[in-house]
Amino acid sequence: MSYDLDAIRAANHLTTVSETGIYCIRNLDSGRQYIGQAIKLFYRKRKHFELLRCGTHKNAHLQRAFVKHGEAAFVFSVVELCAPEHLTEREQYWIDVVGMDNLYNIVPIAGSRRGATMSDETRRKISAAQRGKKKPPPRSPYGRLGIKRTPDQLRAQSIRQTGKKHSAETKNKISDALRNRTRTKETYQKIGAILKQLYIDYPEKRKRPKKSPKQIENSRQALIKWHAEQRNSGNVRYRANQKLSLNS
Repeated sequence: MSYDLDAIRAANHLTTVSETGIYCIRNLDSGRQYIGQAIKLFYRKRKHFELLRCGTHKNAHLQRAFVKHGEAAFVFSVVELCAPEHLTEREQYWIDVVGMDNLYNIVPIAGSRRGATMSDETRRKISAAQRGKKKPPPRSPYGRLGIKRTPDQLRAQSIRQTGKKHSAETKNKISDALRNRTRTKETYQKIGAILKQLYIDYPEKRKRPKKSPKQIENSRQALIKWHAEQRNSGNVRYRANQKLSLNS
């Protein structure tokens, strides 16, 4: 790959905020470097040195060196200009070229925490922060069955769904997908096994919910209507059954 040296020299001055590429922060006293990538090199340079001056930089190796050697010993320079989609690839290339022995970088893999090690003090801090926190209940393998939502969650869900309507195109897509769906014998067996397990795991779900007075009245009216239709239709079997029930 050929590099536009004039563009790199110009980018080192960072007169604009649009440059994207790979940069390094070099310690002139020791020769060690920090390799990084940035969408906007101008802002990344400013952020690095702001954190280093405040003593809050996330890279402890670079921060200690900055305190020891002073700001005058560190120079920010652009190594390569490249498109945003190639940043991680090119950062990895330069990390491999320079070598971890000559870098302040904590991990040898660009864009990843893989390979990083935590000190015992950091582990103790994480442990202390997590101590006493309640773990959430394990999720049911059958979705949200058995997990009750709070009134606030139900209210928020209701608000999110209020006024939402599927377009005609979406309705047609859903209809076509359901109409053309076929289930294999294996699928029916899986569904049966899940329902059977649900029946075993959640006995309280076996009870049928009580019908409301309106549901009971609707059922009664439907039954009266059905009997009337059977009597008027001249159904011989229906009449025979009625006679048997009266004689018994």
